[in-house]
Amino acid sequence: MSKDNKNLLKQEDGYIIPSHYMGNKYQTIEFLREFLNEKQYCGFCAGLSIKYISRSNENNRVRNYTKAKYYLDECINYLNSKDTTVKTDQNRITPDYYKKGNIEVIDMIDDQFGTDMDLLIGFYSGVIIKYLFRFTHKHGLEDLEKAKYYLDRILTIIK
Repeated sequence: MSKDNKNLLKQEDGYIIPSHYMGNKYQTIEFLREFLNEKQYCGFCAGLSIKYISRSNENNRVRNYTKAKYYLDECINYLNSKDTTVKTDQNRITPDYYKKGNIEVIDMIDDQFGTDMDLLIGFYSGVIIKYLFRFTHKHGLEDLEKAKYYLDRILTIIK
């Protein structure tokens, strides 16, 4: 990859893959994807997602949440490439038991916390971290998809 392409990739992805993670031919993450086993690679990606979420109170909030989403997507895509039979449907991410009549609990939380962005982002961040910590012990890919759902909600709020 030429130096121009490296800089272009850096700018397009919001500095998610900075040039110091690029060799002449490979990205560091490509090596890790091949070198680590499935659990190790997903642990690496989940750990980095948690790291960037925990930095969310620093100056560049959008950048940190975007990085967290990048690594979460890496893990989800990796697991999907390993097992094409397992797909998470939206009903598993937002199940019916979180609805009271026609109102989703998450919509009520948005409504109540929506005037205070820090409350809402705090709630979403806590839920994301919960799913990232438990994905190897409970529902695997489904927990990662749920974490991504809440991370997407944060990015929608802050962009």
